[in-house]
Formats: sequence, structure tokens, C-alpha cells
Amino acid sequence: MARPTKYGPGIHQDIVTSLEAGMSRTTASELAGIDRVTLNVWMARYLPLSRDVQAAIAKAKARATVTITKAIQAGDVQASFRYLSLMEAAEWRETTSLNITGELTTSITITGGPADAL
Repeated sequence: MARPTKYGPGIHQDIVTSLEAGMSRTTASELAGIDRVTLNVWMARYLPLSRDVQAAIAKAKARATVTITKAIQAGDVQASFRYLSLMEAAEWRETTSLNITGELTTSITITGGPADAL
């Protein structure tokens, strides 16, 4: 017999409220007492939840965009650079070089097979 679902109007609203506040899907799931995988399953099963999750994320993104725009308009150089590095990555992203020198030693142990198979 299948276990009864935790899904209901209360948990639905808890998830949406967390997402509207800007939290990730993982954090919203954890605060609601479920796993992120469960949220994905519920979104596939319950169309109203899927719609509300997408709308909540869009609201959070819109609010973040307005905040970033205000920071850029106020002359915030870091906000400006971050915006450009995301929107025009090929031209503005930061790059890092990593050079590693030295020796690499490995060993391989084979177990579980017949001795004559080697």
C-alpha cells in the first residue's frame, strides 16, 4: 500500500512563499520538509504547483533584476561588472589560469578475477 502524500494546500503555499522570497528550489523543499526530488515529482503530478513554482521564481528574478538595475544606476561598479560578466560572458568573464607541474603516480589493483585471467 502506498504511503499517503504530504502534498496539500499548506505545503504548496509554503513552497511558493519560499520561492517568491528568492530561495532556491532545494531550500524551499527542505523548509517544507521534503526532498528536492519530491518537489520535482509533485510538479510533474500537480499542474497548479508547477505553474505556481514557475510564477514564484519569475517574481523573485524580476525583483532581483530591479535591485541589480538600481545598483548599476547608482554607480555600483561591482554590480555593473557582475551583470556584464553574466550577460556578456565571452567578453567580460573573469578567467583564471592554473598550471600544475610535478609527477603523477598511480597504482591499479585488480581483485575478484581468476588468477590465470591476468
